[in-house]
Amino acid sequence: MTFESMSKHGQGPRLLGRFPTGRVEEFIHARTLLATDLCDAEISALIATKLREFHDLHMPSPKNVMLWNRLRNWLCASKRLCSLDEVKAFKLDVIGMEISRLEKELSRENQSIGFCHNDLQYGNIMMDEETKVVTIIDYEYLCYNPIAFDLANHFCEMAADFHSNTSCS
Repeated sequence: MTFESMSKHGQGPRLLGRFPTGRVEEFIHARTLLATDLCDAEISALIATKLREFHDLHMPSPKNVMLWNRLRNWLCASKRLCSLDEVKAFKLDVIGMEISRLEKELSRENQSIGFCHNDLQYGNIMMDEETKVVTIIDYEYLCYNPIAFDLANHFCEMAADFHSNTSCS
């Protein structure tokens, strides 16, 4: 459903066909970005423009913020899987309080809710080298959330390079 909706909104690859065990997607003539690409001001501006377009999408799903329940579910799962020493070492109780504080701050009237990607790391962004068209892919975490969270997530992702020990500086 989400992939079809994104395709209908002109986001990501077009859906060419669907069958009981899968789908056929358009081939995107682009390359997946590298961590170093996120350090490039021109590419960052292209990503920002695309992300704004993304946040303004009106999708058929309810405009309910999913972030807080998702984070709390992950926290509960972490506490179940960790020993008491690990819970203390990872400060999981503090994380619970931080989730509540963030929810309070990001639920204020002045905070915009938009359709968010929630995993905007370099491997989920493609760019056509000739046209400079940016395509955001990988929709498993899509939902409505505070736009500030999606932006913050992207900035955090800029610090990670899954293929080396360097990051944007």
